[in-house]
Amino acid sequence: MAVLLIGLAWVLWSTPRLDPPAPAAEAEPVWVPELAESTLKVPIRFDLQPVIAALEGAVPRSMGDLDRRIPLEDNDRTDVAYEVRRAPFRASLIQDRAMITSVLSYRARAWYDPPILPEIRGTCGTEAEPLRAVVSASARISLSSDWRLRSEGRVDHVGPLAEGDRDRCRLTDLNIDVTDRVMDAAREALEGHLPEIEAALGRIDLRSRFEGWWRALASPIELTDETWLVIGPVGVHRGPTRGLGDVLIAEIGLSARPRVVFGDRPHFEAPPLPELGSPLEVEGLRIRATGRADYGAASERLTEILAGRTVEQPEGTLTLERVEALGIGGGRVALDVNFGGAARGHIFLVGTPAIDPATNEIHVPDLSFDVDTRSLLIQGYTWIAREEILEFFRERARWPVDHLADFAGTQLERGLNHRLTDDVRLEGGVESVALLGVYPRIDALFVQAEARATASLVIGESDPPS
Repeated sequence: MAVLLIGLAWVLWSTPRLDPPAPAAEAEPVWVPELAESTLKVPIRFDLQPVIAALEGAVPRSMGDLDRRIPLEDNDRTDVAYEVRRAPFRASLIQDRAMITSVLSYRARAWYDPPILPEIRGTCGTEAEPLRAVVSASARISLSSDWRLRSEGRVDHVGPLAEGDRDRCRLTDLNIDVTDRVMDAAREALEGHLPEIEAALGRIDLRSRFEGWWRALASPIELTDETWLVIGPVGVHRGPTRGLGDVLIAEIGLSARPRVVFGDRPHFEAPPLPELGSPLEVEGLRIRATGRADYGAASERLTEILAGRTVEQPEGTLTLERVEALGIGGGRVALDVNFGGAARGHIFLVGTPAIDPATNEIHVPDLSFDVDTRSLLIQGYTWIAREEILEFFRERARWPVDHLADFAGTQLERGLNHRLTDDVRLEGGVESVALLGVYPRIDALFVQAEARATASLVIGESDPPS
């Protein structure tokens, strides 16, 4: 037994032990995570009824006078008089146009003074049911850079309601048709009041309403304890306008640099609400999150994966015992590989970590021997300094971080469905989460993830059912 112990001690003493110094730490530049600019939709709804009410008050319900004789320009022996009454305006929206219609009822008289005979008179619509006409106007509505609704109004049609003679004013005894004259007068009257539509739309105070929502979006949203979603609004852009019944919806694209922040509640002060920029395609949100991964946890995972594995070479076999990861600055990491077998001790491999997008794992594809390690190996352990050993670790020294993507997706889904104020809520969903890169620091690894999501502000509606 004593001989066996002495032999074992001699083997251990005679097996060379490698003990190179750790790589020197390098200076670390200040790392500021890049934030992608994203957009979300803000559909703002406007009820057109106040605009219609303003138009109702501006356009008289009746025009003309049956006792006021108007000489015809092309016939100095004929006078006409007419009276037009209108029904209330009705409004609807088709795409970006407000359509306004009204039914008119009208009556007319005419007087003809022949050269010799007494004056001849005629009427239409005065004894039986009045004659009818329909008038329709439209206004294309858009959003200007100064937060005002602009409209381009026009009268599209004024004419008899029914085809044929039912609603035409033909005085056959006098050989006069005054229908077109009445229609022209109604058209001129309505065209004169189109500025009322434009003024009513322009009085809608859009900016002050949006400023409150702008400030609400700047407030951090708590996801979990010490985890916050910061939307980070930076700009606004005009979008299309469209109609839904009698409600006008103006789409506004809001530019933001959203991110997830860990720690105490962050302070973010939104810049003043800017002018509306040119239309911008709304592609959705790209939310960046940076998670911290300690080297201790990485070392435990690497040791779990690699401990007990063997690396065989003609000169002997190395048995891996422990692998530790550590930060050395300069955007690189070192792996302290401890082993036994044909040689004992440890070596340092260095390289730049990266994310393998196919597996959501951190690996170090450019691993190489540290300078001091290589200097030691070429003094008698060149068989350890071979490329095959580096390839072994390049392929196998990797550890999963997909839990960071899962965590980000779950928490962001909560944050994107959140009530901001009593009448405004954020509504959206996460489409995908991808790990973008890993940024090693001396104290820890930082993994940046990006979530692709869609979101919009829902204004003035109750919460959806659970």
